[in-house]
Amino acid sequence: MLSDYNKRGLIHAPDESEDAFLLRCRDAKQREASPRSKLAAELFDVDPDWVHLRYSDQRLRLWEGGCTWIELNQVTLQLRKIFEKKSHYLGYSKEEITAHELVHVVRSGFEEPVFEEILAYQTSSSPLRRWLGPIFRSSKESTIFIITLFAAFFASLFALFQFFVYLGAFGLLAYGVYRLFKAQRTFSKARKNLAKVVGVEKALAVMVRLTDREISRFSKMEKERIITYAIKMSRTQARWQQIRSAYFIEL
Repeated sequence: MLSDYNKRGLIHAPDESEDAFLLRCRDAKQREASPRSKLAAELFDVDPDWVHLRYSDQRLRLWEGGCTWIELNQVTLQLRKIFEKKSHYLGYSKEEITAHELVHVVRSGFEEPVFEEILAYQTSSSPLRRWLGPIFRSSKESTIFIITLFAAFFASLFALFQFFVYLGAFGLLAYGVYRLFKAQRTFSKARKNLAKVVGVEKALAVMVRLTDREISRFSKMEKERIITYAIKMSRTQARWQQIRSAYFIEL
């Protein structure tokens, strides 16, 4: 049963009780028009057939191709209306955005912001976008950046404020790049170390089921220590029982 839930993208959240998890799984009814994604299945081993798909531009920012809404235990993946007829928007494909948002869907019970966008951007066909895309960890951060750009533009009209606004904008950008560099380096190391245990093709599938702290710890662990950790945690945590039964089968 855990294996079936796992394939459907019903991942046990870190602080979720067993009863709450099973109730969530029972409520996850299969939908005919769910946003299926071959890319998400290949990268993360998830096929959430219980997600409601809606085409609408409402509440989407201009630069957003889609988003995920969680309201009263109902998970909805919203895509722009243009995707009903076309496959691309602002250089992003429908498949990429769908798979990207499904990462947020299956991790909806996680409060782990450090690596989630890095995981979601693994769906991109562009190496540059995979690396730079996760510079913002939330829609709030991207909004703040856009506001800062507008402020910098208007400040250019008033010499008195130029220096301070430009300095603030540069400081925010520099901090974002530095933070992203550290997170990407940690993510890459953890992925390589996990690949030595479960194989290259399953490393991302395991990582999408991990907490930020576990990803950071695995970036510093050798193969044997990761195996020991998986065995130890699976004795007491339902999430790790699910992970171990699917990806650490030989342990």
